[in-house]
Amino acid sequence: MLTETGEGEEKERAIASALLALLGQTAVTVVLAVPGPGPDVDDSEREVHAKRCVDTARHIESFFPDGRCGKLHCVLSQLYYYPVALYAALGDLSKADECFAAMARHEQANRSYESEKTYSYSGPFFGKLEDKDRKYEKLVSTKRFLFSEEYKAHLKNIPELAAFLDQD
Repeated sequence: MLTETGEGEEKERAIASALLALLGQTAVTVVLAVPGPGPDVDDSEREVHAKRCVDTARHIESFFPDGRCGKLHCVLSQLYYYPVALYAALGDLSKADECFAAMARHEQANRSYESEKTYSYSGPFFGKLEDKDRKYEKLVSTKRFLFSEEYKAHLKNIPELAAFLDQD
């Protein structure tokens, strides 16, 4: 209602909040469409879902040039999680590693999100938006499959990625 009746900064904050919610829901919708790890999923379908997750994450990230996207770090972490597992299953370790690094970056930002006294978003649409009540959200329940032992062994050979491998 504030997007229609508000004025000035109040209206801008209402629009930014609505857009933030829309971006978050878009991410969740894409994540929920990813099929499980079962044998009934063929490689072309894995590739399509991995690409859809990465493309969605990059579109959302484009709204936040400084990377300060607050509560969206949680869903962005999830959007990158699935392509890691999918690309690793396809044997494309380069793409898997790229997604793992992005996933870890968002997970780290998600964990530090609640520790800031006042959180300000970046980007032209969100510059006046602040979160006062923040909470670290861990969406473990959406992780329907784990990384293979082979991929974990691969990650252990990359120090900058291995540091994030065993974090809860």
